[in-house]
Amino acid sequence: MKTEVRLQNSSNLSEKGQHTFDRNKVIFRLREIVGSENVLTDEAELVCYSYDASLYSNLPDVVVFPGSDVEVSEILKFANEERVPVTPRGAGTSLSGGPVPVDSGIVLVLSRMNRILDLDLENLTVTCEVGITLRELNRFLSRWRLFFPIDPGSAETVTLGGMIGENAAGMHSLKYGKTKDRVLDLEVVLPTGRIVNLGSRCYKCASGYDLKDLFIGSEGTLGVVTKATLRISPIPEYYDVVSAAFKSTLDAGRAISEIVKREIPVSALEFMDEYSINVVRSFTGLPLPDAAAMVLVECQGLKEAIQGHLNRIVEVLSGEGAFEVKISKTRQEADQLWYARKVAYGAITRRHPTAIQADPVVPVSKLPDYLARLESISKKYSVQIISYGHAADGNLHPTVMVDERNVDEMERARLALAEIYRSALELGGTLTGEHGIGVAKSEYFGLEWADSYIGLARAIKTVLDPNNIMNPGKWI
Repeated sequence: MKTEVRLQNSSNLSEKGQHTFDRNKVIFRLREIVGSENVLTDEAELVCYSYDASLYSNLPDVVVFPGSDVEVSEILKFANEERVPVTPRGAGTSLSGGPVPVDSGIVLVLSRMNRILDLDLENLTVTCEVGITLRELNRFLSRWRLFFPIDPGSAETVTLGGMIGENAAGMHSLKYGKTKDRVLDLEVVLPTGRIVNLGSRCYKCASGYDLKDLFIGSEGTLGVVTKATLRISPIPEYYDVVSAAFKSTLDAGRAISEIVKREIPVSALEFMDEYSINVVRSFTGLPLPDAAAMVLVECQGLKEAIQGHLNRIVEVLSGEGAFEVKISKTRQEADQLWYARKVAYGAITRRHPTAIQADPVVPVSKLPDYLARLESISKKYSVQIISYGHAADGNLHPTVMVDERNVDEMERARLALAEIYRSALELGGTLTGEHGIGVAKSEYFGLEWADSYIGLARAIKTVLDPNNIMNPGKWI
């Protein structure tokens, strides 16, 4: 259920402060650029582009669907001249409010720009427009037993542009990295309408400033990415999954830390707490254990090569208190375990009216302390906090379960979230590992970064976007 409820402010998000413009003039010009059939103005249609997967929403003035980088250029050039806010949007799966048009204006949707432009099988790269979904891209690449291995939870619907904007990661980031680790070069349209190419198609490049990475994770605040060249990989031929059940989350946290410390070459390492296990078991019917915590560890490679790694993993898990340790016997068993982990968020959201998910990161060695703090915060504010996520890099997803119709409960949720973020920072962590700052974490941004950093970031924003038309009202 999508509502107008917000953690920071229950009133309308839109500020409209520095942006005043003639809506009819904007609509007329956009229709000239892309055609009337690619411009939405009816309020019922605008609502569909007013929100993402977070609690935040705000109605845009108009939605436009460009079909080329030239059309994006013309739109931004006009918007810059008229001081019209522009919010780039992919599939709207963000959990941070990143694509929510805080200052209304234009929502720019790149779904028409979904062409694959080049596949280089010798160098394992693919070049495509960023409106393509990850699912469409991997379906195409699968003909050659290849894939783009970044796998966010929204992999079925997420677009490449959204992944670049948020620097998305996923369960296999330990092996394959984050989105920025796989992007070789970008085509970007600046707020002035200028089209620039950044990066190199070579795997290594130390020539000049790395401006490409400046736009990855910038959440559409600096310009619009239109094309990307990506590193791709062969689909793994063989993998096994070890599952371990624990009587306490602290034991599970220590086991995770020990596996990472020993540098055992695993491709994924995930954590689920008791409530997430129970909900997923009920949702899927899979025989998951009755436990306070479950850890899933995957190894990829040749069957003979990974057997030694699996034995070491079993040794660590058992030594740290796991009362049940199993190695998948078939690929079907391994896939069922990953399915259980992937559906966790969807299963959880069916149990409560409102699920507010955070994604701070802490050093892996601090996971036991962090899990203890989450339990304490849950008791302190009388809200349920479900924890699961990417344990190998310390990026859990504590999810606060509340009812948005209950004002008191929402206030306690706000206080709990603030303490979750503060706790992560006190442990040497960061506010977000893959979901981005967006609207949801903007009020905490100053807790992590000094004024000198924020001032430098704003100076860069001012140089590239002096009229502040790109996704205004967010953390920057």
